[in-house]
Amino acid sequence: MRYLTINRCPTHEFYSVSIDDEGGGTRLTPGKCCGRWIEIKKWPMTAARLREIANEIECNADQAEEDSMQAAEDRKKDA
Repeated sequence: MRYLTINRCPTHEFYSVSIDDEGGGTRLTPGKCCGRWIEIKKWPMTAARLREIANEIECNADQAEEDSMQAAEDRKKDA
């Protein structure tokens, strides 16, 4: 079973989001901190739910790319 997990470093109060299973996980958010994570909350993820999340992230990445290109065009017009 895979889980979407919110973690917190007990030493530095740094938070992260990861996808975990019983053997470990992959941090999705930047920053390593010291690596001492306490699990705050986790949600079980089916394959279908993980695909839905991946699709949502892809759509947001596309929108962020469009926003960035539009901002670059706007800067050129203002220059």
